[in-house]
Amino acid sequence: MTKNMEASGRAEGGIPVTLETLYAELQNLQAMTQNLQLENKNLRALIAQGGTAPAAAAPTRIKPPVRMPSHYGGQSDQFTMFHSQYKLYMSVRQAEFPTDDSKVAFLISLLEGEAAKWPTLYLIRKDPVLGQYPAFIAAMEEMF
Repeated sequence: MTKNMEASGRAEGGIPVTLETLYAELQNLQAMTQNLQLENKNLRALIAQGGTAPAAAAPTRIKPPVRMPSHYGGQSDQFTMFHSQYKLYMSVRQAEFPTDDSKVAFLISLLEGEAAKWPTLYLIRKDPVLGQYPAFIAAMEEMF
């Protein structure tokens, strides 16, 4: 961690950094390294037995090691942190959130306590805002 990050608790660009986040990312990277080492070992054994390495498959996309956002309970002083966490998560996993509906559903699933009560009326009325991510975010920012 750089001196800047140690002093401010934020990474470049002002994104908050916690030891917990860094530790989770480290664990993900270590797991990926172990998988690659095992695959390398298996390929070397196959070649040593006179076989050939299988044809290269289409490259698979590795999901970036970004932790799932924390749940949000409605505390206004924690909204900015929640907002930056879910935006980061969804930006690196765009394929998982192809529609406004999926984005809104994901955000609602992260709400807990008092905050989880807030979208209830929208859900009961089947409000169109549930299918409009920008409008839902605007309503959420106004509320919290």
